[in-house]
Amino acid sequence: MKKGKLLFLFLFVFFAFSCEKIEYEPFDFEEEIETTENVTSTDQLLITTQQGFNSHYHIYIQKDKDVKMEISSLKGEEIKDAQWKIEENSYQGLVVSHKFDEVKDVSISVTATQSDGQKKSQVFEVSVVEDIKKHEPVQIFSEPKSAGTFAVTLLFNLERLNGKDLESFYCDGNIFDWEKKQVSGDSGYIIEDDKATKVQSGAKYVGIEVTLKTGFLYNAALVDDLGNWLNLSGSSYLRNDNPGLIWFQLNKDGDIISEGEEIETTENVTSTDQLLITTQQGFNSHYHIYIQKDKDVKMEISSLKGEEIKDAQWKIEENSYQGLVVSHKFDEVKDVSISVTATQSDGQKKSQVFEVSVVEDIKKHEPVQIFSEPKSAGTFAVTLLFNLERLNGKDLESFYCDGNIFDWEKKQVSGDSGYIIEDDKATKVQSGAKYVGIEVTLKTGFLYNAALVDDLGNWLNLSGSSYLRNDNPGLIWFQLNKDGDIISEGEVYNL
Repeated sequence: MKKGKLLFLFLFVFFAFSCEKIEYEPFDFEEEIETTENVTSTDQLLITTQQGFNSHYHIYIQKDKDVKMEISSLKGEEIKDAQWKIEENSYQGLVVSHKFDEVKDVSISVTATQSDGQKKSQVFEVSVVEDIKKHEPVQIFSEPKSAGTFAVTLLFNLERLNGKDLESFYCDGNIFDWEKKQVSGDSGYIIEDDKATKVQSGAKYVGIEVTLKTGFLYNAALVDDLGNWLNLSGSSYLRNDNPGLIWFQLNKDGDIISEGEEIETTENVTSTDQLLITTQQGFNSHYHIYIQKDKDVKMEISSLKGEEIKDAQWKIEENSYQGLVVSHKFDEVKDVSISVTATQSDGQKKSQVFEVSVVEDIKKHEPVQIFSEPKSAGTFAVTLLFNLERLNGKDLESFYCDGNIFDWEKKQVSGDSGYIIEDDKATKVQSGAKYVGIEVTLKTGFLYNAALVDDLGNWLNLSGSSYLRNDNPGLIWFQLNKDGDIISEGEVYNL
């Protein structure tokens, strides 16, 4: 009996605990599980806010204000879409808008999808503040000095100096008639009781003191010993054309009046393939662009649809340019992206990223290569090679060669006319061809021309060839001298 009672007690306790209520939370099958598959966590993305702050430095955002934010690539890679996570909200697009309703530090997560399908993810830390003006990288104060003049102190946030010594900077601009003023080592400041206060330690700003007359428009920049202008993004004194030059007025009461502009985002900018870059060499973005290393090369933007473009913003490596024609020098062999935002005469903006290759010797990448071998007295066997890329996949047999090299009698291209360049010679191959070759015997001392034409009568576009003249992108011109050298009779491309 004793054993029976013990067994009964055990079963009672077991069932009592087994019957305790458990809250059941069903799995939500409609909720998508996010994985990081094919998503690279990176620091190659950049957020820029409507205020102009960007993630090169700490971002401050105004509380209770609907603020636009834009995502872009630090490497100039084209981003076609982005997913944002801000507080409890999810957004999609390159430019999004969000309002924060309390002062706090917050994380913003962005996953950007590039045009090649790669995804890059990054988390940005930002601070939501009560008064964003107090967090701008430039603060300006004035004190009356004499009739019509004020002692003005410009404060530049030390964070922007990236740890460099104060003495390695100078101030420039019309506040000093563009005469550089060296920054001294004891130019450290804080803001105390709404005043610029000089301190020996614990400085938050570097200060520049100057006496200015009222009623004038002034500008100023802080420049380091290498000539780099301090990045002042986020300052309301900036204009869109230069992130290092501040603009302000000093009115008769000594008030500092900003003459800056609101930062432009790419909202209402269409990502497009309707733009065309043409280089001074003649290469254009109908085909792959090659650029000569260590040469200052002009580039022009235009519309493929013939729309009038009145202005353009370019991003090339770490440099920004403005204008329809810009110039840039690349100092190393590499593939690089060039980003252009073009403004049409009707106000529409179109943005496009172009991939170009910087090369050691651009001659080797021209679409036409010409070789000669002696044949008999005064004549040479000449082989003209046309880059297969320009044929756009059409069969060799659908082309013929024309020009005075054949007395304007069309010569059909045969299917076995594939060539490569090997040991600086034109070499015929059965597979792996890079060029289509035309063989002809020519006399020395004459001016020759030639074109490759398809079965519809279209002349092959040979842009980028140094044998071209400006009036025709399909007809090459050259001379064959007495030694068999090929002498270009082309012209420098006119931009």
